[in-house]
Amino acid sequence: MPDLAVEPPRRTRRWRRIGLYAIATVLALLIAAEMFCRFYVGLGDPPLSMADPQVEYLFKPNQSCRRYGNSIRYNAYSMRSDDFPVHKSSPDEFRVMMIGDSILNGGSQTDQSELMSTLVQQRLSADMHRPVIVGNISAGSWGPPNELAYLKRFGLFDADVLLIVLNILDVDDVPTFQPIVGISPDYPDRKPWFALSEVVGRLPIYSSASSSPSSTTASREENIKKSMAALQEMIRFGQEHGARVIVLQHPTADELGVPEQPDHATIAAAIRAAGIEPINTAPWIRVTIQKGTPCYRDFMHFNAAGQRVMADVVTTAILEQRPTTRP
Repeated sequence: MPDLAVEPPRRTRRWRRIGLYAIATVLALLIAAEMFCRFYVGLGDPPLSMADPQVEYLFKPNQSCRRYGNSIRYNAYSMRSDDFPVHKSSPDEFRVMMIGDSILNGGSQTDQSELMSTLVQQRLSADMHRPVIVGNISAGSWGPPNELAYLKRFGLFDADVLLIVLNILDVDDVPTFQPIVGISPDYPDRKPWFALSEVVGRLPIYSSASSSPSSTTASREENIKKSMAALQEMIRFGQEHGARVIVLQHPTADELGVPEQPDHATIAAAIRAAGIEPINTAPWIRVTIQKGTPCYRDFMHFNAAGQRVMADVVTTAILEQRPTTRP
């Protein structure tokens, strides 16, 4: 007669083996998914931000990341540029400091080599036959008050040219100083343990660039006054420090097919009141798109082609030493 007492242990061992196989399979799938997200998609290595009592927030200095397959580097001054000394290495050196928001920064979907700042440095160096340094001072959702605070903190680094890059959203963009660094996924202050955590949470396309802090309780009219006053002070700051100031107004995709919007006109009027004629890059963007080359990644951020168009406009404006003419 068979020993029936042997069956339960056998059944228990079989289910234990099935459980171990299931756990091993899940772990293998998680490891494969982590490797895929980290090394193929490019997650898990976002640029890090830090809060600042004057500027509101900055990218942490001295960091190098790989994101979505793109190289992202920040120097000792929180610029998306390679390192350079505070002062010129020689009197022959030519320096351009560009300042703006996520459009100038490019976000994590733009490789360092595709940035307008990188392209302008290469082109000026080749055309001028002298050492050229271009600094990319930018962070997502900065407005003129953030940018002015940065310049007051760090100075102009002996810049020969200060290039201010603006869009229609800058008209009333003032800092709120609400705590967002380390809270919003767009403003991380530490690397995630796992790349998968960014999938479980939310995929930021523009690290510290795609979303802005909540608006202040001040009226829009008050914010416009503050933002435009900061813009004019920034222009004066550059001039007082011996830099030629160039101001670019670039359009959003929605602005290309419509008449000049009131907020665009408000910004242009503030620039002219400071004694400078702004350069509207819309004609160059429009011509490029009409030739069949898309310039936008979304409603306002440029792709690599858009960055090249902006670099063309900037290089021409600097080399001609006069406001750029329409194409």
